[in-house]
Amino acid sequence: MVSRHQPWGRYFDTPHRVPRDKIDPKTVYPDEPGFTMLELPYKGEELSMVLFVPRSADGLASLEKKMTSTNVQTWIGKLQPRAVHVFVPRFKVETKYALEQTLKDMGMVRAFESPSKANGAQFDGMSESSDPSQKLFIAKVLHKAFVEVNEKGTEAATATAIVMAKEAAAPIELVPFTPTFKADRSFVFLIRDRKTGSILFLGRTTNLKQGA
Repeated sequence: MVSRHQPWGRYFDTPHRVPRDKIDPKTVYPDEPGFTMLELPYKGEELSMVLFVPRSADGLASLEKKMTSTNVQTWIGKLQPRAVHVFVPRFKVETKYALEQTLKDMGMVRAFESPSKANGAQFDGMSESSDPSQKLFIAKVLHKAFVEVNEKGTEAATATAIVMAKEAAAPIELVPFTPTFKADRSFVFLIRDRKTGSILFLGRTTNLKQGA
């Protein structure tokens, strides 16, 4: 499990140890203009889901403006493995696209033309007939994306406190700190190939109850 917290313009290192009973939210989480980020590797660790949650309830638009390909790759490169308390709601995203015009604009034109035309589609290996009216061409290209996330359980862990002190100073008791990642407001998510860095899915949720 990977977590990193980051406000705009600078990286925020979430502490690993904090003074007992003196945890200041301002020192363990970024401020309101920032965002929290979490990567959850899938089994086999070849793919992962990365979530970006703005710290402010109305910060999604600002976050999306900064999500260039370069920025996203840079942010992901700063992630560090560590234990995190994770709260992610169940959500489902489904979209459908017609890609005929997009493919034509990219130069794939002939495949959509009737075989009866001079420069029509040529899928002769897929049709036994020599009759142009019986030959094949592409009529539609439909792309459908579907992502569903379900909560499957929780995980508990124990930690041992460590006491540290400076010479001639009163001991300062530090305890391990496990940050909390809570997707309780509109957020952006993506699914990526961890080896190539390719983004396979990219989406957002905006119908969540805003949190504090």
